[in-house]
Amino acid sequence: MAPYSYRGRLASDDAEDRTHSQSLDDAQDSRPGVRVGDIVTRRDLTKFTVAPDASILAAIEAFNAMRPGALLVVDDQARLLGIVSEHDLVTGLRRDGLGLFSKNLSEVMTRDVVTCGPDEPILNVMRKMTEGGFRHVPVCVDGRVIGLVTTLDVMQARLDEVEYENLKMRQVIVG
Repeated sequence: MAPYSYRGRLASDDAEDRTHSQSLDDAQDSRPGVRVGDIVTRRDLTKFTVAPDASILAAIEAFNAMRPGALLVVDDQARLLGIVSEHDLVTGLRRDGLGLFSKNLSEVMTRDVVTCGPDEPILNVMRKMTEGGFRHVPVCVDGRVIGLVTTLDVMQARLDEVEYENLKMRQVIVG
């Protein structure tokens, strides 16, 4: 998907008093770029969600079967309660040893989850991921999970933007 800041050529673009460089007027007319809603992973979220009372073994089996990287802990109304990553389980195993297997996910999950909304710019989500050091950001509306954005989703969206910008620059150079 092309960034919103690009528009087709207008008759005024060919005016003699116009240069080909960007102007302040052009910058003020630009709209925001790619938003989370444009790229949100529309996977079957039931495969990536678990109940807070699920066992650690059930989470390990889900990680092994589906390789999600993170599981979203939700209640029966799809409200986000926490997130559990493979790293959380490894850390718990180091801390609790085999005692970890007597716990449920609500005891090891990250409760203060960084989320985003569908209208949030992708660059903000990239910043959150980089600063927080995590690879999964749940997309929520009114506290309910509607999707999941991963680093791969964000990288693909950014790559698409850069490729489009490159194409537009080549078109300007070639004429």
